[in-house]
Amino acid sequence: MKSYNSYFIFCFVLLILISCHKQKLNEVLVKPKSLTMKSLGQDLKKKSSTNNEYEISVWINGDCLPCVLEMGNWHSIYHRFALPYDIGMNFYVYSQFDYTLFEETMKNTLFSALPVYYDTNNTFLKVNNFEMGETDCFFTKNDTILLRGNLVRDRKVYSVFTDKLKKLEKVYDISFFDFK
Repeated sequence: MKSYNSYFIFCFVLLILISCHKQKLNEVLVKPKSLTMKSLGQDLKKKSSTNNEYEISVWINGDCLPCVLEMGNWHSIYHRFALPYDIGMNFYVYSQFDYTLFEETMKNTLFSALPVYYDTNNTFLKVNNFEMGETDCFFTKNDTILLRGNLVRDRKVYSVFTDKLKKLEKVYDISFFDFK
């Protein structure tokens, strides 16, 4: 019985160590440079550089209707945080087939004019060695990742994100937001 308890404790500690290791500190985001930036199918010229201190990158499965419909929630994040506080947002859309589902769904939305990177080879996930569900990032202008996770699906990630923004309150006055 004693060896069974020791085995259980060992497995539990190992599980904790593995789960804590998953969110690596000071990871650096790699932004693929060869992707085409579009707005509803029309090619756009990339800006040479941004002055944003912080950015958010969002990966979208263009073949998944619920994922594409989530863009409405990202629209809220964009207007609530990105625009007022000059946080850049990069959207990477991947589709195995074509981008018809994404483009047709986005055509009549408020979010349709926002530039999106069309990632035909899933380069964003590959170069960053990301797994599905761990693709969205909040990062610095030096591409150091501060947080990984989906802000619109995961309330814990959203809470951590808003806590990080509160710490940046010296730079951005976000005191009027209700983060509950």
